[in-house]
Amino acid sequence: PFPGLYLWLYEHFPGFNLFREASKFFLIIALSYSVLIGYTVQVISDWFRKREKVLASYVLIVAASFLFLWNVKPLLTQEIGTLFVSREIPSDYLVLKNFIHSQEDYFRTLWIPATHRFGFYSSSHPAINMVNLTRGGWQEFVPFEGARDNWPDKAKIIDLLGQPYSHFVLNTASIKYVIVPSDPGNEIYKHYGPKRDFISFLDQIPFLQREQIGAKEVVVYRNPGFIPPIYVAEQIIRVKDQQELSAIFEHMSEGT
Repeated sequence: PFPGLYLWLYEHFPGFNLFREASKFFLIIALSYSVLIGYTVQVISDWFRKREKVLASYVLIVAASFLFLWNVKPLLTQEIGTLFVSREIPSDYLVLKNFIHSQEDYFRTLWIPATHRFGFYSSSHPAINMVNLTRGGWQEFVPFEGARDNWPDKAKIIDLLGQPYSHFVLNTASIKYVIVPSDPGNEIYKHYGPKRDFISFLDQIPFLQREQIGAKEVVVYRNPGFIPPIYVAEQIIRVKDQQELSAIFEHMSEGT
């Protein structure tokens, strides 16, 4: 009856964010209902029988049983969704898994805007995503202060790839592929904007090349300049923040 209550408690009630979703409370609720409903039916049935209204007590029991069966119906028909619905991995993600897993060298994949639940990653091919990066490890390189929001918008997500130092950041982070996921369940793009906008933006980035892997909806870009995690640098430069990094690359582009 209160669909927004759980999210509100998750975001505002101290300690409630330890429970990512509500299934952890199902057992407690089911146990409470089993005792309270049974006790209630028993009390009302006894009240009817004391007044010699046996038929009414039977009607009550049948009604309670019908209510139970009606509540079970969404589970049987899978209308309830979420954890109670069987899911199949889309073929595109199997193709992507085989494509990445077949490569022996170490590299990262960057998912834009976010990683899909069926996205493949491993210890030798870890996956990172732009939403988490703008709120975490790459905060200093994100021009938007609001990029730390829970649901950063499209401009905040893609702006990092439009900076003068973007190619350098992806290379040194060993990011070999940039992936725009398919989203058949609309779990990602409802928060961050249309998928086509991300693809249009990435198509315009000169250092990324479209990679044809045989997938229909998952779009993959290759970063040819990616650097292995262990390499010898010609020069070490300490950078404090995004402004200083931009200034360095502006000087480099001017040849100074």
